[in-house]
Amino acid sequence: MESRLRLLLVDAGVPPPVPQFEVRDEDGRLIGRVDLAWPARRVAHEYEGDHHRSRPSSGVTSAG
Repeated sequence: MESRLRLLLVDAGVPPPVPQFEVRDEDGRLIGRVDLAWPARRVAHEYEGDHHRSRPSSGVTSAG
């Protein structure tokens, strides 16, 4: 799904993102990795498909 989303975004005119971008703290320690990022804009996107859920999706997502 990440690849499909990336291609849709680029087709829509969004600048190409950096896939699997490593996020590091001010000391250079790895904090995590995001699916797509636009580092110069300080924007990241993390895609979590429904296959990660233990119950069917209600269509509502949470940030917590």
